Amino acid sequence: MEDLIKESTQLATKYGAQIVLALISLVVGLKAIKWTVTLLQKRLIQKKVDSTAQPFILGILRFLLKFALILLIAQTIGINTTSFVAILGAAGLAIGLALKDSLGNFAASFMILFFKPYQVGDFVEAKEIKGTVKEVQLFSTVLITPDNRRVIIPNGLLFSSPIVNYSAEPTRRSDLIVGIAYEDDIPKAKSVLLGIATDDNRILKDPPPFIAVNELADSSVNLLVRYWCNKEDYWDLYYDLREKVKLTLDEQNISIPYPQRVIHQAQEA
Repeated sequence: MEDLIKESTQLATKYGAQIVLALISLVVGLKAIKWTVTLLQKRLIQKKVDSTAQPFILGILRFLLKFALILLIAQTIGINTTSFVAILGAAGLAIGLALKDSLGNFAASFMILFFKPYQVGDFVEAKEIKGTVKEVQLFSTVLITPDNRRVIIPNGLLFSSPIVNYSAEPTRRSDLIVGIAYEDDIPKAKSVLLGIATDDNRILKDPPPFIAVNELADSSVNLLVRYWCNKEDYWDLYYDLREKVKLTLDEQNISIPYPQRVIHQAQEA
């Protein structure tokens, strides 16, 4: 028993200081890493570095600094760092084979940052999901949907599938179908619709609004109202124009018919 206590005391004396130093190094190192990453983030903002690339750069820096801290702590407690790096390398290879999809997402992050199919703030659609890009991370992209849901999509999945970027171009086109009764005056209806589009300053003059008969449907003559606008005006104009069309057509006694069916009953002999 005395020998056991003596051996324990010797081990505590031998390794106690190293363990305490390692713990201090861990606490100080993590705080230093947080301070360094915060400082770099401020510098990136000052230098106006692409906001899409900022989280990616900071993520890589945070990973490298923590890896260096692990090596420092290992050396502090007496572990041979050369062997330790070799072990980590072998473990990294095994983990890499097991997590090949994650590595694919990591590689896709580089491709996204290089080719820039979208950036932070863009409104995009991918895999039947629509949302505003909030952040491009090391392995995934964060989207915020119009109803304020947070959706995280792996970058590999995004980069290998079609992406619709609604914010990439400065202008957008919109088509509005307006049905009028067969009895209504088509030239008059077209003139009224053109006047509505022309009077709205949000609708661009070049290219000019386009009005035409689009379809002779079962219950109505469908007119096409095609116009262009700046992307930031798209949704406000989308809803405002529909209300304006309905109110103006009512004022001009031009009806918007609802679907109806005429049934003829045969007379019995």
